[in-house]
Amino acid sequence: MLDISGNKLQFLQVDAFRRAGLLNLQRIYIHGSGLRQIDSGAFNELINLVEIDLSDNQLQAVPTTAFKATPFLR
Repeated sequence: MLDISGNKLQFLQVDAFRRAGLLNLQRIYIHGSGLRQIDSGAFNELINLVEIDLSDNQLQAVPTTAFKATPFLR
């Protein structure tokens, strides 16, 4: 689990979690972080991801391909 809620994040870049070595995450909480943009490959290789909380952010849209590499996301 990774909880980075409340941190000031404006965007998630391509391979953000892969570059940080966080490929085995199952849950990610990014609640209330001022997030404005998610690149389409931000969640690349997170094949174990089942839950993500993006609530209370400033997202206008999320690319349809952002979660293509997360087959178990509920």
